[in-house]
Amino acid sequence: MIMNLLNMRRHPFSVISFAHRLLRSRTSVMALLLAYLSIAVIMTTPGVSSRHLTITKTAPNKQKLDASNGISAAMTSLHSGQGPPGLGPVNCSSTRSGSAYCDTGQVGPNVLASTVGWTSITGSSPSSRAGHSMTYDAADGYVILFGGLSQSFPSPVFEFFHDTWKFQGGVWTNITLTGGPSPRGAASMAYDVVDGYVVLFGGFNLVAASGGGSSLVLLHDTWKFLSGVWTNITATPSPPPRDNGAITYDAADNYVLLFGGVGFGGGLRDTWKFSSGVWTNVTSSSGPSPRATTIAYDTADGADGYVVLFGGETSISSFQGDTWKFLAGSWTNITSSSGPSSRLEASMAYDTADDYVILFGGVNSISGYSGDTWKFSSSAVPFDYLLSNNGPVSIQAGSSANVAITATLTAGTAQSVTLSCVSSSLPAGITCGSFTFNPVTPTSTGAISGLTVSGESSVTPGSYSFMVTGSPPGATASGATTTVALTVTSSKDSTSTSVPDVSCYTLQGGETTCTVLVTATVADTANPSNAPSGTVTFTLTAGTTGGSLGSPICTLSTYSGVTSCSGSFTGTTAGSGSVTATYEGDATHSASTSTAATVTVTALSSKDDTSTNIAPVSCNIGLGEIGCTVTVTATVIDTTNPSNVPGSDCYQTGCTVTFTLDAGTTGGNIQHTCLLSSEGSCSQIFSGTTAGSGSITATYGGDMTHIGSTSPSATVTVTISAPVDYSLSNGGLGTVQAGSTGSVSITALLVSGSRQPVTLSCVSTSLPAGASCLFNPQSVTPSLAGATSVLTVYTSPTTPTGSFQVQVTGSPLGATTRPTTFTLTVTATPPPFDYSLSVNPTTASIVAGSSITATVTAILTGGTAQPVTLTLSNSPNPSFCQPSYGVSPCGSFTFSPATVTPSSTEASSILTISTTSIVPPGTYTLTITGSPAGKSSSSVVFTLTITALSVSSVGCGHDLSCSVLSNSTLSKIRFAGNTIHLEATGARGAVGYANVTVPKSAVPHIDTLHVFVDDKKLGSSSVIITSNSTAYFIYFTFTFHSPVTIDIQLTAPENAAPAPILGLDPTFFYGLIGLLAIIIVVALAAFTVKMRRKSKKSV
Repeated sequence: MIMNLLNMRRHPFSVISFAHRLLRSRTSVMALLLAYLSIAVIMTTPGVSSRHLTITKTAPNKQKLDASNGISAAMTSLHSGQGPPGLGPVNCSSTRSGSAYCDTGQVGPNVLASTVGWTSITGSSPSSRAGHSMTYDAADGYVILFGGLSQSFPSPVFEFFHDTWKFQGGVWTNITLTGGPSPRGAASMAYDVVDGYVVLFGGFNLVAASGGGSSLVLLHDTWKFLSGVWTNITATPSPPPRDNGAITYDAADNYVLLFGGVGFGGGLRDTWKFSSGVWTNVTSSSGPSPRATTIAYDTADGADGYVVLFGGETSISSFQGDTWKFLAGSWTNITSSSGPSSRLEASMAYDTADDYVILFGGVNSISGYSGDTWKFSSSAVPFDYLLSNNGPVSIQAGSSANVAITATLTAGTAQSVTLSCVSSSLPAGITCGSFTFNPVTPTSTGAISGLTVSGESSVTPGSYSFMVTGSPPGATASGATTTVALTVTSSKDSTSTSVPDVSCYTLQGGETTCTVLVTATVADTANPSNAPSGTVTFTLTAGTTGGSLGSPICTLSTYSGVTSCSGSFTGTTAGSGSVTATYEGDATHSASTSTAATVTVTALSSKDDTSTNIAPVSCNIGLGEIGCTVTVTATVIDTTNPSNVPGSDCYQTGCTVTFTLDAGTTGGNIQHTCLLSSEGSCSQIFSGTTAGSGSITATYGGDMTHIGSTSPSATVTVTISAPVDYSLSNGGLGTVQAGSTGSVSITALLVSGSRQPVTLSCVSTSLPAGASCLFNPQSVTPSLAGATSVLTVYTSPTTPTGSFQVQVTGSPLGATTRPTTFTLTVTATPPPFDYSLSVNPTTASIVAGSSITATVTAILTGGTAQPVTLTLSNSPNPSFCQPSYGVSPCGSFTFSPATVTPSSTEASSILTISTTSIVPPGTYTLTITGSPAGKSSSSVVFTLTITALSVSSVGCGHDLSCSVLSNSTLSKIRFAGNTIHLEATGARGAVGYANVTVPKSAVPHIDTLHVFVDDKKLGSSSVIITSNSTAYFIYFTFTFHSPVTIDIQLTAPENAAPAPILGLDPTFFYGLIGLLAIIIVVALAAFTVKMRRKSKKSV
């Protein structure tokens, strides 16, 4: 059925001739007898099968050639019988762009040639199809593919496409846009060199007919394709509707030429030219006879300089996969050991941009429609490759970095390439290390070798480049060198250093010197989170002041994100000067120097007196608390000059207040010091832990303008609310299986007093044998809201069953605390989950392309039921049956439902196995497994035998032959009278089909052809009949039960041989009757003569 439509469109001219002879009777008795015994003889002349070939012209050294001359020579050679050995004369029709379509009746010998080869191109591609149009689009620089048709075997429904694809750089890309040509097959397409765009004309499609079935639609619209866009340029006049028209660019006349094809009335012989968007009828009386053609696509130049012929069909469903070349007037078989499968209606085109011939798609009756892509090239193509890198690469001076060098094979057979850096191209201070792989072998996807690049610390930051080369170079020498872009950056982050202004005071008649801190802050200006480290050096310029630095060097430290260090300055005489700080840098930071900060020394006549005070404090340890806190504040005032607030100059001198605690009868502590704020106060926290009282004093150390002072003692009092007490409770446990665990929450609620930790434990005497306790956490602090711990009770398989009262207590106990009790119920361990699987039937046999169902049953044999997911694995598992994009080309299986829950009364799932026509025949072991597994076996085996499609032939009268293709096992096939009888056997319940090929001469009237299944006549809607010029193709389906009887009645019953009469052949019976009549007539005549003679005598 797959090939019926293509055969019907390709062979519209078969001649059916027949003769008959009838013996006329004469008036004699012998003539009357012969009339009864006369028979009619009908002779039919069958059509001649042919081979359909696609040929494509290539050209050498990328030079422009006249492709039409090469194709014409190849066609002439084939037509004269000088083609591949054994082919005989071949009729060819020129098609578009230097290609042709040819018919012959023979196939030449298959001789392997090692000088050329086919290479499969994988990846995304158009869907499987045939009858598509393909040509090289020189304006856009890629091969274009449009439309075509396909069929999901064994369905008789055809799908027509209207998608557009481009092939460029070995990759297919879908470039379909809205508004293009309608779906179609066998359209004529060629590149118009003068107009600079691709032209598409005609084609065919099938539409639903009003009375059922399909009706053929021929098209006659014209479209142009340019820059990825289709434009309808249909105009009047235009060639009549047709498909399979031969089209090519006529380089001599500078226009596109269209000839022939198949129209509604059969083959066409008109010729049209297309130029500047206009069709012109240029048919001449001396042109070729009407004929049907198909399309092969190519351009005029190529890589090898000869015509390429691939595959075809020698007779109905007999496909070829051989490759031939035509060069210097002769044909050579160059079939290689690998290449496209046998097929018909594949499309070939020479890809000028990529410099090779590509082949896509096609069809045969076994594997159906193809969607694979192949490229054809000679092994003489020189080795060539391209080096590239993943730069630019960036390194810091004094460090190194890696760059990936990629070697991509662009032509020829791969060979090893040794990589090296071009020394003369390396910048000063930059060196190349070793390659991770050297030599490297280029691949089509790119072979990668890593290179380490190092830069000395003395390299000046900036942009550089160097070259990496390969040896030996390829055919394109420039491709063996790649330039690596390199950026060198500084190895260290930049920094900034700052110092604030400082001042100090001396006292006349008292302190003759003053000391102040000088602090330097260093920041990373490039990466603030990268804290600088190392040392800072201070430099003093005394100016008019006298003084010195205590230590000129300090070490940096970081606190709260600020990096700094300090030194001291001691002033001796009044005046001013400056100080700078220089950061020396570290491994990741550069050095920096601050701007000069002012240093001022002021001489005071005296210091002001101060007074320090603190207020009494108290706190209470509340219910549920473990202590209390209170803030203790010291206040310092200037008693000499109130406007000179102590603490206003403390950022340089410290201004420290020291607290002293006399605990007395209380327990507690306080932080000892705080820094006076600019408001003249500072605070610390006192923490009380036990009830009682004590005292605190505060001492101010003074500053540059203030004398220190000590406060009077302040009272500290700690009180407590109540004695400690808490209660314990639990959330209950429930039932635990022996050998497992159970959890219960334990809550400690504070009743009175302060909070304190409590350690929880189980009372060991309350636990059954083999049981233990684990608390998380072990220790809790009772609170008013309740503190919770999770208790896990562990049991062993030997723990006795029953109910036990388990007690939990705390330590230390509160005033009224009692243990909390929960019930632990231990039960026996149940049996493990287990089940058994079975399948019915356990074995089956089907034909490839059929389906089968089986029932999988799950029975619970132990434990508690739970859902089980069914899966299936098969052995053997052929490699080409492996799923691609989630789908296996060999078929599929499903469980319905996919998950079952075993029960004692059984739970079942229906397993459906569907196969395709390409699954290898053989016996397969299918293992059905349940997950999770039970304690014992959780799988069952189903044995499936797959047989090949059955094809049987039978004589169907007058030296004619009929054939039956089916997915069933055929038997008892015979031809009797006017009917083909056979039996079909398959898996019960499965759907079978048959495709019967009957010569047209065996069916005088198509209306008299009927199909009977199990003696029941199938309606016209259940039988699909198509035809070509020589044969009818009868397709129908049926359901297997036991052997199915099938009868195909070729002529009406009334034209069949009459039924026997009294057990005698009717012709013989009527012959006897005639003979008897003759005898009676003769006897009567003799009797009459005798009586007349007797009467005369008596007279």
